[in-house]
Amino acid sequence: MTRMIFGATPRVPSPVELGDVVLSAKDLSVTIAGNTILDKVSLEVRSGEIVALVGPNGAGKSTLLAAITGDRDCDSGTVEIGNAPASEWTQLELAMRRSVLLQRIEMSFPFAVAEVIRMGREPWRNTDLEDEDDEAMAWAVEATDVGHLLDRSFTTLSGGEQARAALARTLSQRTALLMLDEPTAALDIAHQEQVLRVARERARLGDAVVVVLHDLALAASYSDRVVILSEGRVVASGSPIDVMTDELLSSVYGCRIETMAHPRTGALLIFPVRDDVDSFAQG
Repeated sequence: MTRMIFGATPRVPSPVELGDVVLSAKDLSVTIAGNTILDKVSLEVRSGEIVALVGPNGAGKSTLLAAITGDRDCDSGTVEIGNAPASEWTQLELAMRRSVLLQRIEMSFPFAVAEVIRMGREPWRNTDLEDEDDEAMAWAVEATDVGHLLDRSFTTLSGGEQARAALARTLSQRTALLMLDEPTAALDIAHQEQVLRVARERARLGDAVVVVLHDLALAASYSDRVVILSEGRVVASGSPIDVMTDELLSSVYGCRIETMAHPRTGALLIFPVRDDVDSFAQG
């Protein structure tokens, strides 16, 4: 049974097969106060993969994420989610197809963490998938290590604890497309790794994950594809080993960056060159 919203029955999404395109954005452009924030940006995301959006401050990463979630209007371009224009879905139907973790977490009322996480299940109320509520929430709680916080008021948590509780809400929503805007920003190194491992597990189970990251090492380690943005444009898109080169990263970030293979694991390592630290400090 599905509930009626304004007289219309919400269209519950069909199952997604591994490798299906779940998000397609074409030629997105956004201009704010005469400044071009996105300039004809295109992006395609398939189920089972993690796509990391990286680039310096002001490159357009968060604006792109807002555009592809359907939450920001673009001056031009199209966004399709679940094989239909995002504008054709109601807000409820969008919530059944994509879940979003925003960079800024705002909660006006002192909800308990358990209540916040349960909010992620709201799109599925009075549908057949409501039966999965308890299992979905339990998985999200364990994955984000917030079990000891369930009775706490969300507003009393530290920044890192709030970030993990908000991620648990997003994970409990159980959509085929997961969008995360800088989910590791307020976290210590252990929880940063935990968050990306959770994203990796969701991709393994068939979800598509789009994540905005500032940490290039995390992007290189956990993503299947990296999209590098600079000045509102995509300057490179591909596997981390193919696109995260010394030359390109140094050019985009405006500082010397080196990459190398980890001597034991072979994983791609990325770090700024700091040869002149002492001379800089001495003026």
